[in-house]
Amino acid sequence: MTPHLPSILLKVAGNEGRCGVLVPLAAALMYSLGVISRKSGLTLYPSVLLATWTTSMTGFLLLGFALGPRGNWSRLRSLTRAEWFYFSLSGVCSTISWFCSFTALSLGPAVVVTPLQHVTPLFTIALSLAFLREIERISPRLVIGSLVTVTGIYFVCT
Repeated sequence: MTPHLPSILLKVAGNEGRCGVLVPLAAALMYSLGVISRKSGLTLYPSVLLATWTTSMTGFLLLGFALGPRGNWSRLRSLTRAEWFYFSLSGVCSTISWFCSFTALSLGPAVVVTPLQHVTPLFTIALSLAFLREIERISPRLVIGSLVTVTGIYFVCT
């Protein structure tokens, strides 16, 4: 069985603390590459619906690739209704997000659209307070850091 990316990053980072930084940075890098490829694709073929569909289907194919060789499909059958609900809701939200992202990229420059999309810390904090009080801990330091981030986004976009 081949190791998956998080375990590889744990070995590279040397401990879980650094991995907690490396994985989000890797996600940010991949997201940035995705923004560039989305903008390039929309420049060549300006169809937001096709771009959203292609992104969704690519994710589905990658899921099949990740689960297939390892025989982990049985994990999908063992999900509870609540787990299916939350993962499906996440898929719906992500797809709507992609549609909005593609629409924004088709209307404006990537260097402005991308920072605006990343006011997510404020939404995440508010939604975490509403729905994840038992799981997430929101500290004043976290709120201040998020406000600083969003303030920086404001200066980039104005």
